[in-house]
Amino acid sequence: MLLVVILCCFRQAIAEQHKVVIAANPYHQQEYDSLLDGRSCFDVNDYQTPYAHRATIELLLICKALHLGGLNAELSFWHTPNYTRALLETKKGSVAMSSETVWFTDLQQDELVYVSDAVIEAQEFEKGFYIQQSRLAEVEQVLQTAQQQGKSLLSALTQFSVISSRRWWLDWKTLNQLGFATIHSSKIDNMCNMMAKKRGDILFVELVMNGSQGLPYSCNKINLMPIQGVKVRIPQSRHYIVSKKYPNSQAIYTALQTGLRAIRASGEMSKLLYPVEENRVKVRAWSSLTP
Repeated sequence: MLLVVILCCFRQAIAEQHKVVIAANPYHQQEYDSLLDGRSCFDVNDYQTPYAHRATIELLLICKALHLGGLNAELSFWHTPNYTRALLETKKGSVAMSSETVWFTDLQQDELVYVSDAVIEAQEFEKGFYIQQSRLAEVEQVLQTAQQQGKSLLSALTQFSVISSRRWWLDWKTLNQLGFATIHSSKIDNMCNMMAKKRGDILFVELVMNGSQGLPYSCNKINLMPIQGVKVRIPQSRHYIVSKKYPNSQAIYTALQTGLRAIRASGEMSKLLYPVEENRVKVRAWSSLTP
């Protein structure tokens, strides 16, 4: 009789397990695996590591939220090259959700997905102007001289070109509204190569969810650092989405919402935005440019 009860419980546990397929860039998945380092996501509480950046932290947050929301989730990945493709596959129901949060404007009047509470509130998402470390002192001297002459930071900074992508429509719009000369490239690796070849001056990179002291950014073995003292607050929120076409989507969405609210209430969301407290204090004092 006891064996029958155990088997029934075992079958029930299997039945309650939800397969959650997530659209993710393969490199981001690789970095996420390095962040986990063989641990379960809910055992990761130290985010001060080079493997902690927005792509990996947002994946970690999904896993933690589903766990805290009571969902017995088995996560797997559907590789997609970029944000736009991940959004498309989620709307089609090929996957349960994208590994990345999504700009609210991309979701207005969208009946195909459930939209989570804001993971990053409007004005919380802060971006900086990144440049090769070898040029950092030169550019910061230009800004300092401009300020001494009574000129604005923006007028000095717009002397330099910014490499970005038209596909990143909000970045592109913001940079053009600020008056920057923008240079289009479709992939981040190409952008970094262009920086190395001096075919552009600056990359516009998020400051949030960076687990390294000093907020460095690296790609293709090219090391970039933020220009000190200046940032842009993005006036839009970011959200997770769950496809309504995906099996058990309501259960996944409910668990995600429950977990996210628990994480925010605990104060951990603030820690995830700026894992290194010294970075948070420094960036808070920087001037924010407004389009």
